[in-house]
Amino acid sequence: MKGRYGGGRATANVEYLRAPYKAGRLGGCVRRALKSCMNCEPCDTKQLIALLGAKDWADFAGGRRNVSVHFREGRGIILQSTRNKGDGVFEFCGRRQEKVLVPETADEALGRAVFELLHHCR
Repeated sequence: MKGRYGGGRATANVEYLRAPYKAGRLGGCVRRALKSCMNCEPCDTKQLIALLGAKDWADFAGGRRNVSVHFREGRGIILQSTRNKGDGVFEFCGRRQEKVLVPETADEALGRAVFELLHHCR
């Protein structure tokens, strides 16, 4: 969901996946997460960290890759790879949006697009 300054903000609607990861399950998870952002309030950072079972954001993000996903009316589902700066903060790998998918994209194709961008993350 959009934060006060236009950036993404997390909600308390956390989706969990267990390995082995399948593209269809990942795409479905992403779609449910996007839908859960409609008409909800941003989650307080302390509450989110507790839900994730971590001591702080750097603890949770350590060693993880992240793909930014958001929905923009009139554009679709926008995906962009990120890099972990090491302190739990992720930044975009580039300025342009790497993938834009139509809203009706099947879960399998959505999951494959996320997997593809994970390879660009560092």
